Amino acid sequence: MENMNYTTKLKQEGMEVTTSVRINAEMNVDISKTTPAEITLDIAGEGELVHISEYHFETTERHLDELTKQLELEMKKDIEQAIDDMKKINVEPWFLGQRIWVEDREYYNSLHWEDAGWREAAVKINVAVEMEQTGQKSMLDKKKIGD
Repeated sequence: MENMNYTTKLKQEGMEVTTSVRINAEMNVDISKTTPAEITLDIAGEGELVHISEYHFETTERHLDELTKQLELEMKKDIEQAIDDMKKINVEPWFLGQRIWVEDREYYNSLHWEDAGWREAAVKINVAVEMEQTGQKSMLDKKKIGD
C-alpha cells in the first residue's frame, strides 16, 4: 500500500480547498478462527500534503486534522468497496486464504474457502493516517531562485 495518491475536497474558511496527499501505508492482517472467518485489516501510514488548490490558504493544525479524518474515511470506504467487489467475483486480496491454509489446513477446509469462505468472511478495516510533511511542491506561481 505504498505511494497512494488521494485528492480530497474540504470546505475551509468559506472556500472549497482541494488537497493532494501522497500516502505510504503498511497493513497488518489478523485472522480469527471463527466461522465465518473474521479478518481485521489494520492500515497505518504517513501522509505528505503535496498540493493545495488555494495557494494563499494557510494550512493550520485544524485543517490537517480535518484532512486526516477525511482521508481515513475515504481510504476505508475505498477498501471496503474493493473488498465487496472482490467478494462478488470470489477473488481474494493479499493471499488471505493462503495465510489460513498455511497456518491451519483443517480450519481452511472447514470454511470451504474456495467456494464460500472468502465470500462469507467478515472483514473489519481500521485506517490511521499521520500527516508527516506539508510542503507544497506544485505551486504554479513559484519563481526559481535567482530570477
